[in-house]
Amino acid sequence: MIAYTPDNREIYYRTQGKGPELLFVHGAGSDADAYSALVSILSSQHRCVTFDRLGYSRSAHLDHPTTVEEQVAAIATVHDGVTREPAWVFAHSSGGNFALAYVLARPERVKGLVLMEPALYAIYPAEQKPPEVDRIDSVVVPLFQQGQIEKGRAGFFALFGWPATGPVSDNWRFFGYDQPVVTSWRPSDEALHLMTLPVLLMDGGRSPALLRNICDLLAAHLGNSTSVTLENQDHLAPWAAPQVVAAEIMAFIAECESIIRRGT
Repeated sequence: MIAYTPDNREIYYRTQGKGPELLFVHGAGSDADAYSALVSILSSQHRCVTFDRLGYSRSAHLDHPTTVEEQVAAIATVHDGVTREPAWVFAHSSGGNFALAYVLARPERVKGLVLMEPALYAIYPAEQKPPEVDRIDSVVVPLFQQGQIEKGRAGFFALFGWPATGPVSDNWRFFGYDQPVVTSWRPSDEALHLMTLPVLLMDGGRSPALLRNICDLLAAHLGNSTSVTLENQDHLAPWAAPQVVAAEIMAFIAECESIIRRGT
């Protein structure tokens, strides 16, 4: 299905299953299809909503670096087109940045948030900024913006120790428009501290320290968060171990709903 942003740009989305809505926000180089395995498990209990973020795949493409505001507007377009009820939200990697921004902009529309290793690089204190982040900005992004997609992907993967194998999908063409805001944006400490909705932070026990440390730093700023490490998993757990990730999502939602029932 297609929804239209306030400035009339197309956003592709689809739904599967019945129950409380669970909205998925994908990361860079990806699209709605990436969550097929997770959706096949979770759709037994939830109406799963997946979409291609603005710039990706079947949604309107970009010819400029994206902004947090337009990505939030795209998420809101899909959410509002599906339901007027608050939804649970799951996001992976840089999708977590935009999901977090959506929660801060529209907290009344979200029941709870699950973040799998958000790429919130700017949460590092300036004196602790990892050199990998500077390399993304100074080397990797320019390669993508110059059209050297395969070389850019290889350079990006090398920063995390991942092998750059397999074909380069079309979605990687938009990486250069995505990452400038991914590496530079972060909410204020006050905004994070004032968040009251429940947040589950997931990381992989075999993931790079660059990503795992972000989860720790974010947890220190949030007032209502839970952290879990998926042992023997890494950043690709949503695809490599969808049953494990789905089980954590369902347990988190069940616990949150139990707390709500006890409170009423």
